[in-house]
Amino acid sequence: MGHDHFADNQSDCEINKMLRSIIVSNTIFLIYLVSFLNGQSDFSFNNISVSDGLAESTVKVIFEDNNGLMYIGTENGLDVYDGYEFNNYNMNSFDSNSILGNKVSCISEDSKNNIWVGTELGVSIFDIGSRSFSRPIDPRDIDNEILEDPETIIDDRNGNIWIKLSESGLIYKHSTSDGITRCLSNDIDDSPLKGVRVNVLFKDSSNMVWFGSRDG
Repeated sequence: MGHDHFADNQSDCEINKMLRSIIVSNTIFLIYLVSFLNGQSDFSFNNISVSDGLAESTVKVIFEDNNGLMYIGTENGLDVYDGYEFNNYNMNSFDSNSILGNKVSCISEDSKNNIWVGTELGVSIFDIGSRSFSRPIDPRDIDNEILEDPETIIDDRNGNIWIKLSESGLIYKHSTSDGITRCLSNDIDDSPLKGVRVNVLFKDSSNMVWFGSRDG
């Protein structure tokens, strides 16, 4: 009987020790959580709206270049934000140095720090120095097709520009050496990506271009 009583006491002690351990662990976690949340108080968020200079409240894409400038693509043009003010850019049908289209679908920066902007009408290059746009793709190279809503624009290790369209998944390659643009996934027999639906266009850290499709 004495042995059983001793065993019961020992069991109670072990349970009490386990409970104390759980309580201590939970207390330490709560202290850490409170400290973490208090540390987050340094962050503040401001809502930037049309009243602050944003061209349109519907933002499609946000991009930061290597100089820290923020590019905000909207349904009504491109906004460039330097941390203090917005500059708004819209298409002017009578000015070839304006952005081509207003519904911005993607923004990227190539290795030469050119800013490429895709819209519902095609592709433009933004020159931050002159605050003007150029339209590098000759429509005659692509049978006057419209590069509608580019989803991804990247450059490879040779400086060529690769463009993936959103809806069709078509892939275009723009050669910066001769300025010629070619569709690589149309129905022409010598198209290298003929019949391949590309879902993802990606550039790795070594500027190697990768294509993700339903077939791998």
